[in-house]
Amino acid sequence: MLHYIGEEVNDIFETLTVSEPAEGETVLDVIIKALSEYFTPKQNTAFEEYKFRNAKQMPDEALMT
Repeated sequence: MLHYIGEEVNDIFETLTVSEPAEGETVLDVIIKALSEYFTPKQNTAFEEYKFRNAKQMPDEALMT
């Protein structure tokens, strides 16, 4: 699989710490899991706090429903 996804992704994969497949798990499962975790965007908590603290109530929004 790493041959088909390209040299750039293969270089990234070589930098990841990947464990041996568990019982009932294939090498492909481990590769997919490792790359998915790497490429899945992480949430920036500082930015999310900033957005929350800058939220403003609009004139047509009720405080409680």
